[in-house]
Amino acid sequence: MNSSAKTSYHHTNLRQALLDQAFAVVAERGLEGLSVRELARTVGVSTAAPFRHFKNRQALIVAMAELAAASLRTSFVQALKDCAPLPPLERFAALGRAYVQWAAAEPVYFRVMNDQAAMDEVPEMFQDHLVTLSLMGELLLPIYGNDPKRLALALVGARALVY
Repeated sequence: MNSSAKTSYHHTNLRQALLDQAFAVVAERGLEGLSVRELARTVGVSTAAPFRHFKNRQALIVAMAELAAASLRTSFVQALKDCAPLPPLERFAALGRAYVQWAAAEPVYFRVMNDQAAMDEVPEMFQDHLVTLSLMGELLLPIYGNDPKRLALALVGARALVY
């Protein structure tokens, strides 16, 4: 979607129109190029209108991260469902594959969820990562037990391998 093109909307879906346009901007310029006022102009509303849905830029980024995280969780849940009878390490590997497939299929969501500056600016985004880490951690508990250092090292190592 061209971010300079006006997006039509009806007053009942302005929030969604703003989110759609925000993702288009991120695809084109990254989160650093995201401006709530510019979104308003692009969507064709007053510069104050978006603030009825998002109290500030951070709230908009949180909403974007929540959508991205929900998409990733759906991918993970499906991957776990598909490989349910397999041993924990094979299920863990399936999550790694699901993550790579999700990132390839949803590059803008991936970009939003992994923008370090945004995570520094919007601490709530880290919560999205904790949800996915907990799904992974549950699979490693039978292997590493309750040793938090070994479990954390395994999770960090696995994430590094996926990247």
